[in-house]
Amino acid sequence: MPDSPSQGPLEQSPQGQSPEEIVVRQEEPEGSRRGRFAVYVDGVEAGEMTYFRRKPELIVIDHTGVPKEYGGRGLGQRLVAAAVEATRAAGHKIRPLCPFVRAVMKRTEAYHDVLEAPLT
Repeated sequence: MPDSPSQGPLEQSPQGQSPEEIVVRQEEPEGSRRGRFAVYVDGVEAGEMTYFRRKPELIVIDHTGVPKEYGGRGLGQRLVAAAVEATRAAGHKIRPLCPFVRAVMKRTEAYHDVLEAPLT
């Protein structure tokens, strides 16, 4: 899965100021087994989700983090959605080790098709 931006719509900022531009990018260096999805708000990195490839067709998501100053904006959800979208497009599967990603994927039936195995 090459680097790929996923841009969401402009959203009203929490302070009621001008809309924010939110972009998610997948970054996986050529030949590396590790990668990440990073979310940017108005060009500033505001969170990341890291993963490694257990097999070429399986990504294992091991961490998701969004700093407190960006909390409550759904950025973690956007990272999960971007990972699911990219994984689905590639015909691959996800093993969610990160508790946040595991919880989101467990409660979101639309994501179950990309899971390596059902979550219990």
